[in-house]
Amino acid sequence: MTALKELISTITTDLLTPISYIPYGILIAFFYVGIVKLLERLGFIKKHISNHKIIMNFGFITYIIVMIITALLSREAGSRTGINLSIFSILCVSTGENASFIENIIMFFPMGLFLTERSAIFKKTGYLTMFSISLSIFLELLQLITQRGYCQIDDVITNTIGAVLGHLTFMMIYKLYKNKKKKLYPVKNISALPVRI
Repeated sequence: MTALKELISTITTDLLTPISYIPYGILIAFFYVGIVKLLERLGFIKKHISNHKIIMNFGFITYIIVMIITALLSREAGSRTGINLSIFSILCVSTGENASFIENIIMFFPMGLFLTERSAIFKKTGYLTMFSISLSIFLELLQLITQRGYCQIDDVITNTIGAVLGHLTFMMIYKLYKNKKKKLYPVKNISALPVRI
């Protein structure tokens, strides 16, 4: 029980750092909204962008900025070097390593949610999984080149797990919403109903 409390405490403390980057993400997201609204008003964007889409884009941009700062800009270049291609090698080594394992899952969970909501292609688990693996490998290679993070196969696995969990969570909510809507509005075409005289 003490080990679990220590793990939760470590994760909570570690997550305070990326949370502190949220204002930067919000600032850039506000800039995006302002540009979109200006282009709409000037007539450069003909199709009206719904408030729902703007809110989702706002959240997605905020998340991406937080992730970029956390993964690439929060550490000095040359501060972390090394490659570890052993699967699950960091598990049960220390509380810090166990926390890191879980944090990498948490880190990519919103990615799965946002991508699935934004694009029909990512509603297919296979496409979402392949994209998450590719993105995670790209980030690991960037960390290796810039020496701003350890290049680990475990990070690719945990990031992918996080994205897939986010995807599955969205799909579950999406299906529940669709089923509820069907029960509330069972008939799509009112003219198809039998007419009583």
